[in-house]
Amino acid sequence: MTFDEGRKQALLDDFREDGPLAKACLGAPESGGTESVAAESGLHVALLKLLVALGGHSRDPESLAFYLDLLSRIPAGTNGLDLVRSWYAAIWELPGVGIASGIKSTAAYADASAVIALVSDSRSHPVAPQEWRQARAALSAIGENIAPAEPVLAMAWDLDRVPGASADVFYGWQSATTLQIEQRLGWTIADADRLRPAFEEFSKHALAVAGPPDKDDDGWMSRYSAALETCWADRSDLSGLKQRYDAVNAAVADDRAAVTAAARKALIECAKATKADSI
Repeated sequence: MTFDEGRKQALLDDFREDGPLAKACLGAPESGGTESVAAESGLHVALLKLLVALGGHSRDPESLAFYLDLLSRIPAGTNGLDLVRSWYAAIWELPGVGIASGIKSTAAYADASAVIALVSDSRSHPVAPQEWRQARAALSAIGENIAPAEPVLAMAWDLDRVPGASADVFYGWQSATTLQIEQRLGWTIADADRLRPAFEEFSKHALAVAGPPDKDDDGWMSRYSAALETCWADRSDLSGLKQRYDAVNAAVADDRAAVTAAARKALIECAKATKADSI
């Protein structure tokens, strides 16, 4: 099936109206919705999985605007597979937040660069499964230092065989930048382990005070939050650690927003440059 002009307009209309294709696409990843939409629209399932990952499986106004902007720019006559591969190359080189910037000084850089070269090759001719396996094995061989290169490892899969790898690239990119922030701010596993029992204890207490969550109870969240604040106020021995935790969380939230914005912009720019005869 080809993503022709008629199917393109039908998909755009469906997303605007929150129709059955949009609902299927934005459903739980394990529901198989993106596969059914791919079969109906002619778009490659790897692109659809990336689309909804970048939109957070959400239909908030900002995400909806992104879906519509991207879908409107994909030329009829292409299934979007090359678009995903071109996005891989784009986010590798992005100034500041690009994946390469986070691993240039690590042992993973050479093997990660080899994966990017293979991705580039795959845009012009088929790459044998053995070549993808060899690239993954070489990058994985660096062992425990693999975390910053996880998004590149996800790139080293044949998208026809493992289409969900496109979304894993984005999630891995987010995780890698989160790790960089934690390291920069000195947040450790030991710090998290020290706070975890308090979080669990305070959450149970706050639930007991506020009662079971009720979406129709406008005051539930304020009662729950007030109970949590009281618990933390009573534990002055943890106040410094909690403040550091809040600072790390705020920095991670800001960074994830920046990465998401950069990822969306890069994919749209790649779509603008995609030719109708590109598969």
